[in-house]
Amino acid sequence: MATQQGPAWDLESLYPRIDSPAWQRDFSRFVETIHSLRELPTTTKNASVAFALIRESEILFSTLRAYLHCCLSVDSTDAIARATQSRLEMLGVEFEQVFLPWKILIRDSAGQDWTDLQAQPELQTWSFQWQQWRAVAPFRLSSAEETLLSALGVSGHSAWSNLYFDLSGKLRVPLRRNGDVQFVGLAQAQSMTRESDREVREIAWRGIQETWTDHRESAAAILNALAGWRLAVEKKRSHTKPMHFLDQSLQQSCIRRETLAAMIQACWQRNSKVQAVIRTMADQMGVKQLAPWDSTAPFPQTQVTKPLPFADAVQSVARAFAGVSPELGDFVKMAAERKWIEGRVLPNKTVGAYCTGFATLNEPRVFLTYSGSDGDVTTMAHELGHAFHGWTIRDLPWEQQSYPMTLAETASVFAETVYRDESLRTAQSEAERRAILWTEAEAAMGFLVNIPVRFEFESEFYRRRQDSIVSADELSAIMSNTWNKWYGDTMSEPDKMFWASKLHFAIDAVSFYNYPYTFGYLFSLSIYARREKLGAQFWPAYKAILRDTGRKGAEDLIREHLGEDITQPEFWLAAIDALLGKFNVD
Repeated sequence: MATQQGPAWDLESLYPRIDSPAWQRDFSRFVETIHSLRELPTTTKNASVAFALIRESEILFSTLRAYLHCCLSVDSTDAIARATQSRLEMLGVEFEQVFLPWKILIRDSAGQDWTDLQAQPELQTWSFQWQQWRAVAPFRLSSAEETLLSALGVSGHSAWSNLYFDLSGKLRVPLRRNGDVQFVGLAQAQSMTRESDREVREIAWRGIQETWTDHRESAAAILNALAGWRLAVEKKRSHTKPMHFLDQSLQQSCIRRETLAAMIQACWQRNSKVQAVIRTMADQMGVKQLAPWDSTAPFPQTQVTKPLPFADAVQSVARAFAGVSPELGDFVKMAAERKWIEGRVLPNKTVGAYCTGFATLNEPRVFLTYSGSDGDVTTMAHELGHAFHGWTIRDLPWEQQSYPMTLAETASVFAETVYRDESLRTAQSEAERRAILWTEAEAAMGFLVNIPVRFEFESEFYRRRQDSIVSADELSAIMSNTWNKWYGDTMSEPDKMFWASKLHFAIDAVSFYNYPYTFGYLFSLSIYARREKLGAQFWPAYKAILRDTGRKGAEDLIREHLGEDITQPEFWLAAIDALLGKFNVD
């Protein structure tokens, strides 16, 4: 079970410590901006001053929160960071409350007031956000009700999400082998499910299943509380017309319902062909069916491969990225040199991987647990795609740097696609080429089967939660049934505890934290397919798309840059078919 240790990231360039003068300065300034907004009368003539303060407040809050999240991701037992996070969250609620009247002003303005607001030059950069706020006007509540909801959030649904992250960071997974038991953190166990040794993968996966089965009641309570909160709020907002449990997610994703339906429909239409790809993977592994612990396995070898040192992984990703653009390859090297990547294997580290950013520095940070597997390298490429997205738009006004998950995942999955495709193009042997195609097949299985499983599971869960609490056993049954529907007979058994082990289901900020990945995957494939045709214009065109992600909805963005209608299944089917062409499946 040997692994490679990834590096520690640099957080001290932002704040040396939580109690440092630099932290206190930004924290105090955030408090001051809240006070200034509270004292400013909510009128059209004060809008320019107000939105300048709102911009500054959001930048400070984003930076402070990201720093604390980074600290707790590395050590979930950090009591000082946890207490400070709680204090910051309460201030965040105060900020939302003083921000809310300005949101309502924009949402409800009409006639000359609206004309005057739009005419102020210093407010032009807010136009897209304002459009989004005004689009949800039918679901608005009174100012007092919105303020109350905001105030209750920290002790409501956000508290349940925090509980999940705290719990997952402290759980220990039993690794049972030859009569011995070793306990490791969840993050390390999940990293082990990507190792070459199939026995190691199964031991880690079964240990994760055992751990979450032991804590299934807690996990079920968290999911029920989050969904119950959202459904109660949606019922309250349904005063003018019914609010569906997907409406907020669609609004946050900046896509229309018909777009989501067309994408899921396309995935189902090609499901049998993707299952054929999975069967080919099982053949290559020498088994009749894949098992859940094989879903992120590296290409099967006759001999267990050694973990790839982190420095070699960086060079591999940089080299692949440079095949598309030297700028992209240089960015990877810069991220490593400036210590923007966290990759250590630590006992109290939280699970998962993510990219965040420090807005005051205009710098990204990438978090993962790196143990040297092929999957770890792909994950790093994915997160560096996010990082480059943020780096590309760092000169835009803050309010135009906020983009939806659908378009955020486009950048990250594009980076994955680049890494795999460039690696395939430069493969030195047939064995190497087959290994790269294996990762392509894994991605297809993940984005075209596993993500739809998550989406359908969550949809069914929300439908049932409207009527009553959904028990842990019911959640496992829903997951198993959905898993079997999409995987068919390609898997030896369902991952019945996936609803508990997948942290995405426990995120409070957004529900249905799943389909944006498939959206990004297929959109990125559609963009990448134009590389040869566009030639030298491809890279500028791609960067232009990234720069518009915080200024346009998905349908308008793709229509303008690619001339395509994404509300129709044909757009998505074309992307899937282009991918399937690599595997020669009928």
